[in-house]
Amino acid sequence: MLAVQGHADMFEFLEAETEDEEARNGYELILKGYEDAIEEATALAENLYKYFKNNVEVQGLLTFFTSQICHKCMESPREEMIKVGLCIIDDAIDYFSYNEIKNIWQPCLEVYLKHSTSEIHSIRQAGCFGLGIWIKKSPLDQVQIAYNSIKNTLVNCLNYAPDEDN
Repeated sequence: MLAVQGHADMFEFLEAETEDEEARNGYELILKGYEDAIEEATALAENLYKYFKNNVEVQGLLTFFTSQICHKCMESPREEMIKVGLCIIDDAIDYFSYNEIKNIWQPCLEVYLKHSTSEIHSIRQAGCFGLGIWIKKSPLDQVQIAYNSIKNTLVNCLNYAPDEDN
């Protein structure tokens, strides 16, 4: 939790209003680097899942990695971290079968259900997209077990008006 708090404090400091042009330019460079790192991390994760999905030794590592991402995604207060987590989890669900990662199938669903009703449009959209991937890739019995939770979540999504820009 200390690490999460430290990052939150750093971003609050960086996002603070400043009239110092040099400080503002520095903030924009840091933010751009952060956004680039996020894109690179999600691309790396996708490639790992894609190219090592048939390697049993690597599957265990990727399953552990995904379980940790699920955990962090449920706790993180940062919009960017949640979006990255959702993208990484999508790739795991998309590239592996239920039988290969069934021990984290339910935690992935819980992440999607939580974030599908986020007040933040981009997170809600990513959560709903992931929920669709989960439903598409899940065995019918898993979808039936989760049917009421999925239905209630999707109905609750209708309560949110689109953002002005979206």
